[in-house]
Amino acid sequence: IISVVMTSYKDRSIQLYRAIDCILGQTFGDLELLISFEPGDENANRVAQTYAHDARLIILRAEKRLGMAGSFNNCLSRARGQFIARMDSDDWCIPTRFEKQLAFFRDNPDIGVLGGQILLKDESGTVVGTRCFPLTHRKIIWRFMLSTPLSHPSIMWNRDKVGWDIRYSEKYSVEDLEIWLRMLANGVRFANLDEIVLEYNQPSGGHKRPFRHWLGNLLVRLKHIGLVFSYPHLLIGILAFMGLVCLPNSVAENLTKRGKRSEFVRSIKPR
Repeated sequence: IISVVMTSYKDRSIQLYRAIDCILGQTFGDLELLISFEPGDENANRVAQTYAHDARLIILRAEKRLGMAGSFNNCLSRARGQFIARMDSDDWCIPTRFEKQLAFFRDNPDIGVLGGQILLKDESGTVVGTRCFPLTHRKIIWRFMLSTPLSHPSIMWNRDKVGWDIRYSEKYSVEDLEIWLRMLANGVRFANLDEIVLEYNQPSGGHKRPFRHWLGNLLVRLKHIGLVFSYPHLLIGILAFMGLVCLPNSVAENLTKRGKRSEFVRSIKPR
């Protein structure tokens, strides 16, 4: 029923195994977990040996570096499930995540993509905050104006709604925003569960993003500029990111650094 797609490149084994275990230990077990490993990653053989007893785990070894979007597509090309679930190799999700997401899809047949709330942890495992995402399609669309209102590793989508052949674009550094806007343009409806489904490992430095991230954000929004005819408020986001990439890097970094302003935009409740 569910195909879980994950990418990995020389991750810490303890985090990788923890991520795998929380997927294979889900209360809903009719799933397959596809992990795309980049060339030269010794974890591929280690994981294959450790989990040889569970046929639900499928190891994909890329012949060349694919990058994140390419690795996702490598998994999607082999995925058999009606539902696609995302998971990062250094995160952890609650045991009932898939059970609850499938129940929501059953009760809300108009929804094509579903995410959830996430708990933020630092590299020591200390909880540093909660990121809250809007619940309804209408509120999610409004949040697309300045941010991405879905936690990528928490999402699940219904291929019957979004298309079985949909793939990530490998041209942009913000592949998740691009695919959401593309789905939105195709009439897909979004939602988020009103509960924490995932613990997100936030790297040191918080959410500090390089210039290419903001440029990619702008380029993706320009690619889907036709959406402003249906959702005029999205034009504000285009203008905001256009202004951001035109600023000197030092100024842009100061405006987007972690603080009350950025936490408000990203709906983070610090601990």
